[in-house]
Amino acid sequence: MPRGHAASMLTIYEPRGADLWASDVMSDVEIPSIVDDLESYERTLGRIATLEIGTLVPAHGTPTSNRTEIRRRLDEDRSYLEQLRAAVESAVSVGSPLQETLGRCEAVALRRSEDDAITHRLNVEKVYADLGGDANPDEVGFVRAWKEAVRG
Repeated sequence: MPRGHAASMLTIYEPRGADLWASDVMSDVEIPSIVDDLESYERTLGRIATLEIGTLVPAHGTPTSNRTEIRRRLDEDRSYLEQLRAAVESAVSVGSPLQETLGRCEAVALRRSEDDAITHRLNVEKVYADLGGDANPDEVGFVRAWKEAVRG
């Protein structure tokens, strides 16, 4: 499967049992984290949407064999990414600075845990830089968060 969450992401589908080991996508406990690339993440979910999934095993969250729950998670993740893209593209197209864009993106809906507000902010920063906003990709998003964590 293609990547999206991270360049090293590996998602495995076993068609005979319709089992999907979903790595860091389709969690029921955290929102999508765009560490690598939004477009790749969207493509990954698009490909997953074409699969007949009987059992979902995410790296984070609860495995399930409930097909309604599997579809709900997939649809929610795809909707979140679509809303995020639309909000950031709109902001970038009118030259909004990053701080204003963060405010514009507060309404993008999908929350699963207390940490999601932080993840969402990092997603907005990453996508803003990637879509041509006035931000250095090496100083925003998860790159910034990791640099800050390493510095202590």
